[in-house]
Amino acid sequence: MKNIITISGNLGSGKSTIGKLLANRFGLTIYASGDLMRTFAQKHQMTINEFNDYLKEHKEVDYLIDQEAMLLSERKDHLLFVSRMAWYFIPDSFKVYLYVEEKEGARRILQDQKRNSEHYENYQKALEGTCTRFEKSRMRFLDIYQVDITNPMYYDLYLDTTHLSIPEVEEIISRCYLDFVNRKEKIYEKQFSYNRNKN
Repeated sequence: MKNIITISGNLGSGKSTIGKLLANRFGLTIYASGDLMRTFAQKHQMTINEFNDYLKEHKEVDYLIDQEAMLLSERKDHLLFVSRMAWYFIPDSFKVYLYVEEKEGARRILQDQKRNSEHYENYQKALEGTCTRFEKSRMRFLDIYQVDITNPMYYDLYLDTTHLSIPEVEEIISRCYLDFVNRKEKIYEKQFSYNRNKN
């Protein structure tokens, strides 16, 4: 039984910040597909929005990023993925979606531009840019995998972070994750006991 958390979500919802806190709390190795995308974009002198447009015509790049997450999960344990599609390739993971209202997400991103690869002149530009960027990603994955990453049915926890503090979000996810692990352990023990008695 493996312990893996996958975190998806829209822009400004707190994915990266929460991912680092949870990884530290539970001793997990963190993997962020966004870092690979930003590195690729910078290498080719593209903005993130330009890179999203590039991905529409070069689906093989998405496949490479997603396959790497899947292969890594097969080889290792105690991982945390900050990735919009990792949940899809690692179905046994604890799947989290962090949602934030678009206006609040844009405000957060504008406030913390030092940490982001995209820089906006003002709030309106940030709102327009983040909405466009996320929608391009959503539609791209809908086209490639026929799944809408915003659908709550795909996740073990769908959490609105709009009016929550970082510590509150961390505590909610931590509690739900521990419950998830305990349930998995009980199922594993029952299966092990059944197979042992059967033999």
